[in-house]
Amino acid sequence: MTPEQFLEFARLLPEPVLLIEGNGQLLAANPAFSKMLGLHHQIPQGKMLFDVVTDSAEKVKQYLRNCSSSREMVLGSLTLSTSNGEACLCRCEGAVIRPWSPSSPALIFLRLKTQEAASSRFTLLNKKIDELAKEIRQRQRLEEERAQLLVQEQKARAEAEKLNRLKDEFLSTVSHELRTPLNAILGWSQILRFNKVDEARMHRALETIERNARSQAHLIDDLLDISRIITGKIRLNVQAVDLLPLIEAAIETVRPAADAKNIRLQSVLDPAAGPVLGDSERLQQIVWNLLSNAIKFTPKHGRVQVCLQRINSHVEIIVADTGQGISAEFLPYVFERFRQADNSITRSFGGLGLGLAIVRQLVDLHGGSVHAESPGEGQGAIFTVKLPLMAVRPRVIEPERVHPATDGYINQ
Repeated sequence: MTPEQFLEFARLLPEPVLLIEGNGQLLAANPAFSKMLGLHHQIPQGKMLFDVVTDSAEKVKQYLRNCSSSREMVLGSLTLSTSNGEACLCRCEGAVIRPWSPSSPALIFLRLKTQEAASSRFTLLNKKIDELAKEIRQRQRLEEERAQLLVQEQKARAEAEKLNRLKDEFLSTVSHELRTPLNAILGWSQILRFNKVDEARMHRALETIERNARSQAHLIDDLLDISRIITGKIRLNVQAVDLLPLIEAAIETVRPAADAKNIRLQSVLDPAAGPVLGDSERLQQIVWNLLSNAIKFTPKHGRVQVCLQRINSHVEIIVADTGQGISAEFLPYVFERFRQADNSITRSFGGLGLGLAIVRQLVDLHGGSVHAESPGEGQGAIFTVKLPLMAVRPRVIEPERVHPATDGYINQ
């Protein structure tokens, strides 16, 4: 490259650049270099680099030797003397370029950067880095949100699949539970219709039909109750309720079923437990469901105990049995609808598994709570219902009011 070719190329560069020989002689400099020195004319060819810098000659020579002997770009620093006598510290980048003829010496291309330019570039670089970091953080946040959405979608899908599976199992159970009494009703109806039967057999047939019809009506009532609860259409006839006669009535209702299995029904009822606000029919349904559940899962010659007691500002109804018990795995789900410990058609105990779900919903509607305990399978279970006591205001007997103008007498 000749000096003329260099100037043609370097004239368009915004940064100061020089073309020098290894001994420091300036062959060409672009206008940006003259502007940096505060000169209004071009640097004359043949001027030495030592004339425009304030650094020691040894430092400049050493830098030029490093540039001449290296095939890589060599970094350094030079302090230039401007036209007004000020020193301008520059960062320089030097590299050897091919000479324009074999006989010509190697030349050094030198690019200069002032601190302001370097600072400006550094600021621009930092800005670009900040923008890049911001974009990276934004992409990472989007990836995290996408991953969270994926996890939530997978959980929602798994939950939906589980609910669909539970509903399928529940529908299968409903079909089985409704078909069983229907088969008995249909069978005995056909016997009575097409065969002559004696009075004893007719009595047995009618009793069987009535029992299965009541069983089917109870299943349908449970389905209607859970449907009303889910849709929020259940209504409570709230009034002051004394729990003692209510629990005694529920005990008498389930006593035939307990006697059929030789199960002892024990009750410890506190007559001073206090009234509660609620629907008497729904409260009796809560107790009846718990007692029926206890009797169903308690084997022959077992025991079911009912307690009513007042604890501070609430009343507790406790139903304990010596029955099948509840496993630790199933205990957290015992009050969920569509859930049964044994969902198979060949399970040992009938029913839809809605009784305890209805209990929890009705207790919640009364502002109470219910929880279950069990040491494990085969060790019985304890169900505790807590209901808030009704606030009773003391009655204040006020004296008979007399108008002050009459003093108790009517003026004639």
